[in-house]
Amino acid sequence: MDNLINQHIFKVGIGLAILLSFIVYGITKDLRLQKQLKIDRKNKTEAEKSRK
Repeated sequence: MDNLINQHIFKVGIGLAILLSFIVYGITKDLRLQKQLKIDRKNKTEAEKSRK
């Protein structure tokens, strides 16, 4: 009985770890994308100012 419970806890733990890694990856990817968009926007406004 203990073995069965331990296997279940182990599987659930692995599942949670995978889920957490996907969440962390998604958040960091989103933050990197926002940072890049901010840089792109800044470069675009500087380019428009230099044209004037």
